[in-house]
Order: sequence, then C-alpha cells, then structure tokens
Amino acid sequence: MDALQTFRSLTVPQSEFWAQSSEHRSSDEDRFFIKEAASAADIYGKQLVAEEGMTSIGPQWSESLAPI
Repeated sequence: MDALQTFRSLTVPQSEFWAQSSEHRSSDEDRFFIKEAASAADIYGKQLVAEEGMTSIGPQWSESLAPI
C-alpha cells in the first residue's frame, strides 16, 4: 500500500503512535507512524493532521472502573 496515495483523498490525514512496551512494538521504528501523515499533508496542501496517541497493548486495557 502506498500511504501517501491513500492519504491524498482524506480531508485530514490521520495516523498514530504507540506507547513504549517491551511486549509489542518495542523499537521506535515500529511505534511512530506520524511522518507519513505529516508528509502527505504537506504534499497535498492539507492544513491539519490528526494523530491517535498513546495507543498500547497490555493488561491495562482489560481493566475497568465499572463494576462487572
């Protein structure tokens, strides 16, 4: 898939970055995907770029404050 071509048709290119984890996406190259969206915005004249932040994997996602 060509990410730059994919981002071309979006009003707001969006990507994500992951929280550091020893279990999943442990290297920086596997955690940060913001450059493609930012580059696409620059190339195609978009004024905004959205990013989902602090995505992670682990036991904290199976915990809840609500009673079960």
